[in-house]
Amino acid sequence: MFLYHTISTSAGSTFRDRGSKFTGFLFPVSTRGDIDRELKALHGRYPDATHHCYAWRLMEESLHEYGADAGEPSGTAGAPILNALREASLVNVLLVVVRYYGGTKLGKPGLIHAYSETASACIAAAVTVPVVKAAGFRVLYPYNLKRKIAGLLHKYAIIETGSEFTDQVAADVWCPVESADLFRADLDALSYLEVSYVETGTGIVRY
Repeated sequence: MFLYHTISTSAGSTFRDRGSKFTGFLFPVSTRGDIDRELKALHGRYPDATHHCYAWRLMEESLHEYGADAGEPSGTAGAPILNALREASLVNVLLVVVRYYGGTKLGKPGLIHAYSETASACIAAAVTVPVVKAAGFRVLYPYNLKRKIAGLLHKYAIIETGSEFTDQVAADVWCPVESADLFRADLDALSYLEVSYVETGTGIVRY
């Protein structure tokens, strides 16, 4: 099971080099709309900043990521920020570095160092939590199969997030994607005992 990490609250950092000030902001995000809102808010808070460079990684059906130099020389800002996120295995995060130019050019190596240091310090200041990419299921089964279903959940390290009890049990669960095919096959094998399921999509779940 491959674990990623994410954050539950924002974090920040500051780095200075030859008069330039770099301020890092790390945000938890779940959608591209969240990313756009955080970027817009920072532009509103720091409208006179020289650059708003950023990178994000978002787990949707698959992993998507992006880095923006935002006016800095190509490869000197977005890539170092994105690499810091990759090295920390962070997903569903946005990291923005706001720069105020101090009057002295840093050159490409200096910029790469500054953005990398700011991003790394920002990540170090954050509280991270492990998450796993998972497939969602709603499993329906008779009450007398509760122990058998519980055994399957344990077998595949599945997290149950809720249950409803009517004439049968309806359990909402998340299964690590690496085990989803095996879990699905085991459920299919129990269909003769009135076990059924509905797949509810993929996402990331805290472990």
